[in-house]
Amino acid sequence: MIPFSRERISEICRRYSGRGYYVEEHIPNRRLENARAAFPMPKDVYVIAFIDTTLLGSGKTGLAITDKGLFWRNGNLTGFSKTYISWDDFSSESVWQEGKRKVEIGYDNYFYISNGSFQIERVVQLLEEIHDSFTGSTGLNLDFDLDLDDDNWERIAAELEMKFDAEDASENEEWMLAVAGQQYGPFELSVIREMVQIKQVRPENTHVWKPGMPDWIEFSKQPEMAALAAPSVSPPPLPTAQPVIPPVSPVANPSQDPLLATVGINDEAPVDFNQATEEHLQELPGIGIVGAKRILQERDVNGGFQSAEQVGEWLGLKPHQVDKLKKQTIFRPSATKQGSGRMVDY
Repeated sequence: MIPFSRERISEICRRYSGRGYYVEEHIPNRRLENARAAFPMPKDVYVIAFIDTTLLGSGKTGLAITDKGLFWRNGNLTGFSKTYISWDDFSSESVWQEGKRKVEIGYDNYFYISNGSFQIERVVQLLEEIHDSFTGSTGLNLDFDLDLDDDNWERIAAELEMKFDAEDASENEEWMLAVAGQQYGPFELSVIREMVQIKQVRPENTHVWKPGMPDWIEFSKQPEMAALAAPSVSPPPLPTAQPVIPPVSPVANPSQDPLLATVGINDEAPVDFNQATEEHLQELPGIGIVGAKRILQERDVNGGFQSAEQVGEWLGLKPHQVDKLKKQTIFRPSATKQGSGRMVDY
């Protein structure tokens, strides 16, 4: 085995690019911090490259190429528990693609590529090139002999193809979602899985449909969806130090009020909920993609909201989500419905 060299691995990683793929100084700090906590990774690990497989770019699932080896996290519903392999072990294993979403790193160690992430073929190519840099190999070694005749080879190949096709068929089916009378989609099953994980889709108020079905059906009554909604058992989060929030100094000049200067999520000011864009709304606790669209539609029709509690009751948020929402938002009267009042459908 050729000894590990960070410079060599970095040089290989810099030859690749793609969606959600970052190398060294280009890795966003927020995503890297989330990855360290969620995977988890020791604090002394140096991350050379990172593949973010989350839908909205949080960095909580993905693959990290580090100076210690490979760390990855697949999420709660993919069923693969191992999340680390050292360079010593990696150099003696093989890497290959299984189906359209999984990379096998050694026997039964899977890294799951979600829909829309860095292309799986490129991930395999990257890992193979890193692997070859440890072994000095320049390609596949096909110098072996199996005592199989042509008929046996054809039978085995056909069986494997049928197995992979059946596995990928359900994963790649596209589904429509209906929430509060609004249709969204189509989405592949892998995307819906992530939306359920991060609470953007709530099974209790969602219906699903795909071509070939006579009508919409409740989310949890559709077998494929019921599996996504099943509760998962995971260890409690690691203890983390609570951030110290500095007191906010009063603004003497109203024109200098950062809330008037910008609307968005930042370190200085809360979000003006009744003026926030769809992108900013998506980042708020418990809102997500579907919730943001519903809020914009409601604002257009009936004007703004009055409080986080009102938003929580309207969207069905949990108490802890409402508490977080209160800390990150303010509710100024909407200019579109001044003086008209607002009818809220509870």
